[in-house]
Amino acid sequence: MGKIKYSDVKSFYNSLIKEKGFKPNSMEIINTILHPVFTLAVRDGYIRNNPTDGAMAGIKKSHNWEKPKRHALTIEEQTAFIDYVDKSPIYNHWLPIFTVLLGTGCRVGEIIGLTWNDIDFENGIISINHNLIYRQQDNGACEFHITTPKTSVGTRIIPMLSEVRKALLQERKKQMWLFSFIQNYTNFYTK
Repeated sequence: MGKIKYSDVKSFYNSLIKEKGFKPNSMEIINTILHPVFTLAVRDGYIRNNPTDGAMAGIKKSHNWEKPKRHALTIEEQTAFIDYVDKSPIYNHWLPIFTVLLGTGCRVGEIIGLTWNDIDFENGIISINHNLIYRQQDNGACEFHITTPKTSVGTRIIPMLSEVRKALLQERKKQMWLFSFIQNYTNFYTK
């Protein structure tokens, strides 16, 4: 570990870009993994300096990488997207969740983690107080877990737009029908 220098890290990063075709986001992930490992080695006294310090900044500069600015969809873009999903025989079953995502601005984990107890149809509000994540465990198995928001700002109440309300009611009706259908063991296809 003590033999690894800044130039080695930079050379490694460049080889990933040139030989493997890694893109900026992939390189950020690699650096996010390596940097804390070397930081710990510095703190534990195995090495004096972290060879990853500044390496990613140097790579970005030499490759003229800038993070693309994120922008919200315009109303026209949202409308076109929703219309496409609605008319698509392949994707139209996703219409309620896309409507809720666009109408609330919530993250995917916040929306898929919602329970019906988090939705107050009477007062027209949605309580965001947890996330649903799918993560690999130490034993290699992947499992769903409920996590709380990282900051107190993440816990919030969102007003429910009429389109969101309609989409949630549509989904609730579908889920109630499915639950009723399974509980009654009726209309199964049999040969």
